[in-house]
Amino acid sequence: MTETPNFDPNEPSINVNIRTKDDVIEMEWDVVGCLSFKRETGKWSKLRPGELVPT
Repeated sequence: MTETPNFDPNEPSINVNIRTKDDVIEMEWDVVGCLSFKRETGKWSKLRPGELVPT
C-alpha cells in the first residue's frame, strides 16, 4: 500500500467477505478483477515462494 498510488483502476471487481463472531464484525475487501491489471506470470510464486498458487 502507498499514500501516493500511481494506479488508476478501470472497472474493478471487488469481493467483500463479512464475518461475525459474538460482537465483532470483520470485513475483508479483495480486488478480484480489473481491466487495468497486467498479467505478470509467476508473480505469486516470486512473492510467496513455496506456497500453492490460489485458484
